[in-house]
Amino acid sequence: MDAAVASLLGAVAGGSATFVGTVITNVSQSRRDDRKAQQTQKAEAYGNALRNLLLVLHLRSGLTSPGESIIKLEQVPDRFAAVVEAEYWVTILTAVCGSAYRQRLVAASDELAGVIGRLLEEPGMPPATEGSFWHVYTTVATAARADLAGHSTTSR
Repeated sequence: MDAAVASLLGAVAGGSATFVGTVITNVSQSRRDDRKAQQTQKAEAYGNALRNLLLVLHLRSGLTSPGESIIKLEQVPDRFAAVVEAEYWVTILTAVCGSAYRQRLVAASDELAGVIGRLLEEPGMPPATEGSFWHVYTTVATAARADLAGHSTTSR
């Protein structure tokens, strides 16, 4: 083999190795970017769900002496809007959460849909709904802590 052919083969091999290295680097970077975007979307969904659930849980017009809450009629639309937003974001969570949390979040989403059904049937805010809101909130908060930290939990 003469020097010219050896040089040409060396150049082809070097160029091929550079090209393969560039492709591998680009694929790896694309995967990292996708994972980061998914994590950002997940964090946004958890954050919005929890924010709206907290708004539902803490929106009050006042408190009575035994500590029961009072919600004035003019605040019912704001609270209902927060319930609908919470239901929307919990539903989104069922699509973007880690698979270890999906079943619990689907159940929480179904529970929230049931609360909305009861709200549409009864005027005001039936007291029985408060326990459901707290249950959904704790379910979402527990999943958020574990899912966003990147590890699974088996506790409910």
